[in-house]
Amino acid sequence: MRISLMFLFALAISSAMANDSTSHWFIEFKDKHNSLYSVDRPWEYLSVKAIDRRNKFGINIDEQDLPVNTEYVQTIDFLRGTRIVQTTKWLNGVEVILDESANIEDIRQQTFVKQVVFLGKIPKPIQPVIGGFLVGLVALK
Repeated sequence: MRISLMFLFALAISSAMANDSTSHWFIEFKDKHNSLYSVDRPWEYLSVKAIDRRNKFGINIDEQDLPVNTEYVQTIDFLRGTRIVQTTKWLNGVEVILDESANIEDIRQQTFVKQVVFLGKIPKPIQPVIGGFLVGLVALK
């Protein structure tokens, strides 16, 4: 009987985890056009130390150093079911979490999107109440 109850408890947790997870995606943008910044004004987006280091080693500032286009990020962020996790200027894109209401095709159809890459599903933590205390559990798959 005790084993049956433990099995049912484990089954309930794993099924809750399977239905309650988030999917992480990386969205790469095609370009950095229409940026608010310019390679002619690097002090607006690079630190003085970074500029000095580049000068010391003879590294030119180019379009790759520009921040990600804020209009692209805002467009993705406003799509239903998306949440921006982080942006990366060197990879020219964003990591997003998509919930069940998101439509990946809405993202792929944006004219500025180069590619969309699935990074994986991450289960949301379950916090059952045991003896009046919250206990954080995360099931690993």
